[in-house]
Amino acid sequence: MLIEGLGTKGRLEGCDITSRGANAVQISEGAHASLVANAIHDTKGSGVLIVGDGSEGRLERNDVWGHEHGVALMQGADAFVLVNKIHDCLNAGVLVGGVGTKGLFEWNRVFGNPHGFIITDGATSTILRNRIHGNSKANVVFQKPGTRGRLASNAIFGGAVGVDIKHAELLVESNAIYSHEKVWGPLTLS
Repeated sequence: MLIEGLGTKGRLEGCDITSRGANAVQISEGAHASLVANAIHDTKGSGVLIVGDGSEGRLERNDVWGHEHGVALMQGADAFVLVNKIHDCLNAGVLVGGVGTKGLFEWNRVFGNPHGFIITDGATSTILRNRIHGNSKANVVFQKPGTRGRLASNAIFGGAVGVDIKHAELLVESNAIYSHEKVWGPLTLS
């Protein structure tokens, strides 16, 4: 499903969405869309891709699984991702990348992926009150110069690494981080 173009607005609610193509849902070129209470599953690309300056998404109460990335925000996109289950993807449950790209993630369960969250390439994200667990490589990764964020009041457990910070700026406060091979990955704070 493609939702694109400046001024385009859409709402998907209560749908079962899959695709043989790259992405189940793509919001781009300045479009705004809300996705509420959907099952979004089994594609070769992202479950939800929000891409481009001015593109915005609001995801609430969705079940997202079986993709390369469950939710991807790229190249200046903005999203509110609230109370979703994002799991069993091939790379990252959530990928946020690119200067000007912003995401707020709250009350989600992100589990069973190689990486729970990857925030990279100058993006900014706030990750609050989520359960991030059982991601085989790392639960949360903030990497590359210019990448910033806040990680607060989350339960982060299981998996190889709890939080991995590489050349990024991250405020970490009031989290429960436990039961990992390593609680922190290579820690390089700017």
